[in-house]
Amino acid sequence: MSMFYDMRMKYANKQEKEKIRALETDIESRMKDLATKVGKDFSDYAASFGVTGPMAHSEATIFFHNGKMTGSDIDFAIVTRYVSPRRQRALEKEIKKTFSGSGIETGPLFFAPSIFKMPDLMFVEYAKSGRILYGTRPKCKAKIPTWEAAKLLTSRCGTLFASMRFEKHIKVSEKFPYAWSKSVLAAAEAFLILEGRYEFSAKKRLTKIRTSKHAKDIPRLLKMCQDAYACRYSGKPPKNKNLIQETAEILSCAFEETAEILAGKSGKAAGKLTAPFPSVISTRGFYFMSALKKGNISFPLSEPLVKEFEEMKKMFAMLKNGRIPTEKQRLHAVHLWRTAERFWLPY
Repeated sequence: MSMFYDMRMKYANKQEKEKIRALETDIESRMKDLATKVGKDFSDYAASFGVTGPMAHSEATIFFHNGKMTGSDIDFAIVTRYVSPRRQRALEKEIKKTFSGSGIETGPLFFAPSIFKMPDLMFVEYAKSGRILYGTRPKCKAKIPTWEAAKLLTSRCGTLFASMRFEKHIKVSEKFPYAWSKSVLAAAEAFLILEGRYEFSAKKRLTKIRTSKHAKDIPRLLKMCQDAYACRYSGKPPKNKNLIQETAEILSCAFEETAEILAGKSGKAAGKLTAPFPSVISTRGFYFMSALKKGNISFPLSEPLVKEFEEMKKMFAMLKNGRIPTEKQRLHAVHLWRTAERFWLPY
């Protein structure tokens, strides 16, 4: 059986380990059924189909909180031969149908042929380290652009802000531990991208960050990364009354450093960056339709993802200094995180 989860599971009890092993068997069976379906009904459309992210490295995590199971979703990757919204929806439907009732969320990533010209982090990761279930491995020699550090930070920190509430005192939900661990590790990942030393395995990234120049400049970074890695399995962040403020210090530094390097590469401030024309149509159209559905008909004047990056950077700067952003700020950042498409930039 192919393993998807990190089976060290030193934080799981006997009953939980049995649940994870049963889940492995179930996922393996569904994966085979889906790969057969793709080969039979989508061979004209899908050139490559497989798994990327933690599951590709047997590093997917599961932890249990009050009897509830939380953990990594399945990141499927599909490199298509041509662009077809109809075929994409049909394949998404098959993936959803195959994993219905599994208790695991699926997040299919579709890569059109144009991605070979401007690859992003997700495509580079799949091309170089994905687990191929059908078709051939795509070729990619490109380096990971600096902009991917900004995309990664906003993606992970959106989960963090969604698990919090900013009132007189900060309140957190039961999803906070998982979101916290991903956000802290995202800071380390962003630093490695900026240094050109990114690794696709979480274990290897944890080793690489120890020799990062940023780790030397931020005293708490290494310890917090180790705590976050443990939290991936235990679901328990470290007991620290200043945890959010110290986390904000690290993430604020990651946002500031990313913004500075982007400014150096692009010649303009991070908040003034714009996407290429194809991305503009996609991001603005997607954002506008979302706003329309919510009854807020206002076309964005700036790129949603750039705005999201700037909003989160401001909030972490406030939290670092012991101030609590407004709940309105938090909700706006979460809204941008949920609606802004992850476009690419050539920096």
